[in-house]
Amino acid sequence: MPTQKHKQDTHPRLTDKQLAKLLELPKGADIRHLENHFEDSSHDIYVIQEPEVTSPSCVVKVLRTNALKNNAFWQLMNDCFNAGLIAQTACFYAIYPLIKEISPLTIPTLKQQIIEPADPDKPKQPALYITQVYFLEGKVSTEVTHEMVQDLAKHTACMHLTTSDHFGSIDEPIAPSLHDWPSHLKRILAKYMDKFPEIPEFTRQRLLNQIENTFQIDEFCLIMPDLRWDQFLTKKDRLFALTDLDAIVYGPREMEWVLLEYLLTPVQAEVFLKEYTQFLPVPDLTEVRDVYRTLLYMMNVLGSTDYEAWMKQPKLFNITGY
Repeated sequence: MPTQKHKQDTHPRLTDKQLAKLLELPKGADIRHLENHFEDSSHDIYVIQEPEVTSPSCVVKVLRTNALKNNAFWQLMNDCFNAGLIAQTACFYAIYPLIKEISPLTIPTLKQQIIEPADPDKPKQPALYITQVYFLEGKVSTEVTHEMVQDLAKHTACMHLTTSDHFGSIDEPIAPSLHDWPSHLKRILAKYMDKFPEIPEFTRQRLLNQIENTFQIDEFCLIMPDLRWDQFLTKKDRLFALTDLDAIVYGPREMEWVLLEYLLTPVQAEVFLKEYTQFLPVPDLTEVRDVYRTLLYMMNVLGSTDYEAWMKQPKLFNITGY
């Protein structure tokens, strides 16, 4: 999960010649590498334009395996959901068509994947995880319109309507029953809290007790624990496509609702509620908000390093009841 501004990219990249050979691109194809703005970006991204074509034909994502070593988000994704980035990348064959069927947004179509795991007998030869999708026209918007919020609400509701009694990655869930989530979450939180001395001891114990005493899960659904506006493309001030599907897992929808309180303004929250509640009721966040806020903080989803300020984020949902 990108969290820090990129200064100098020292990560070794494939050369254009190597990439063209691996992808079997036609001679004369233009390969444009998009600059990484974060030093822990998980992929190198390329836009490919074939000769005698006026617009790009595809986008290529090359996994940066060494960027995962100290990546808090993907470490916790792996421990919480059995969904490390390498495993998620290998599961794109299932994730992309599933979300394409579910979401009202456009989802890129996979063209091919090249997966070559690390070979212990060839230590100098790095693992390769390359994903090639067909290009989609659109832009990442810096201004969020009400219509975009409506589109996000509809997409989120459709994801939440796809349910499971297991949590974890789409192809390998890690729990046999709904009752396992509270004990699993408590174990994960307790394991990671020692890495965050800014979380007061009394707060730690309160949160762990809260999980044990009040957490009840009815079902899991598809969620995006890394949900951000820059994962979507827009057209004419509407959300058009979802292009980042790396972190989609089955999990508690309350967790995504807690994250939404950081992404939406109070006015946007009202727009979101009006659209979402045409499909599903709003979950009660009262007893789970602080726990999921703490988990998301430890995952570094939005780059915050001030726990006290993070926890003081305004509460947008379940204030007067819906």
